[in-house]
Amino acid sequence: MAGSETDYPFRRTDWISADGSRNGLARTTWLEGQPLPRDMNGEVIDDPLARSTDDVEYMTLGADRDHGYYDELRSLPTDPDKLYEKVWAETRGQGPTHEEAAMEYITTMLRGAQLLPELNGALFRVAAKISGVRVVEKAEDAVGRQGVGLAFGEADHPDVWVFDKDTFKYLGTDDEALLEVGVVDKKGQELKD
Repeated sequence: MAGSETDYPFRRTDWISADGSRNGLARTTWLEGQPLPRDMNGEVIDDPLARSTDDVEYMTLGADRDHGYYDELRSLPTDPDKLYEKVWAETRGQGPTHEEAAMEYITTMLRGAQLLPELNGALFRVAAKISGVRVVEKAEDAVGRQGVGLAFGEADHPDVWVFDKDTFKYLGTDDEALLEVGVVDKKGQELKD
């Protein structure tokens, strides 16, 4: 969910196959109406085809066996030292810096790792060991849930990942909230309460 006054709040639901072999689906629900398209100068594009009164969009997510899906996540070590070695080895020679590449790699795993609590906690510990990452004792995700954060980046407003302070379950960021993660039988099916 987006958080600043210039953003358009939305809820996105993704359905991804566990092994990456089949196409997935993303559903975006615009909570305050779909944003108007804008050009590079921020001017509204006056294109009647670009405007929509629909508040829901669907997008096919392509199959990708190389993405960090559940089967791959399940095979990762949950010992933080061994996982750190794997992350560091997998990202060697990538990104503007090795640290940024490692953080990006961890980002691809965080949401799916909620299904694997030991891995979720290990990812927190691995990210905290990366040079330039700072622990934020009192952090808050986009919907106000409090936890411990990991901040990284050189911007005036660095990205902050937020984790439950007791379980290290990933909650989201200061700009987004991860509300539910679960397993269903087919794409488009909702989680049962």
